[in-house]
Amino acid sequence: MSQDKLFLYLVCFFSGVALDDAFAQIKNKPGTELSIKRATGSIKLDGVLDEPDWQKAAAAKDFFLNYPVDSLPPAFQTEARLTFDQHFLYVSFVCYDNQVLSVVQSLRRDFDFSLNDNVGIVIDPYNDYTNGFYFVLSPYGVQLEGTLGITNGILM
Repeated sequence: MSQDKLFLYLVCFFSGVALDDAFAQIKNKPGTELSIKRATGSIKLDGVLDEPDWQKAAAAKDFFLNYPVDSLPPAFQTEARLTFDQHFLYVSFVCYDNQVLSVVQSLRRDFDFSLNDNVGIVIDPYNDYTNGFYFVLSPYGVQLEGTLGITNGILM
């Protein structure tokens, strides 16, 4: 193999590795940390995030789409904040949009979340990437929740 071809091959090879690394950085990265602080005051469940604890809470943001591809940022971002007290874990979402009607196939509880605009959280209390709980909400307040676990070798 000539030196020119070897050089071109090595450049392409290493560029490919660098591109893979670059694309890996833009997807939703599992394991991204979010500092969650204990609430010092009371949290009122009214949909208005005006309590000082919400103002001080770190925001999870810069998410990417899951569908149709997982490497594109959405047209409008979502921010999630978490806090807790001695009894509850509080989760808030601020979902920015352009006021165009949301994609909602059903107003039925426990809807098919893959066909609807929605936001949710998965909690892995055992930190084993195997068992957990999920809570999902549509723009119209329809709820979906459930458990995750391994069934016949498949995460369900």
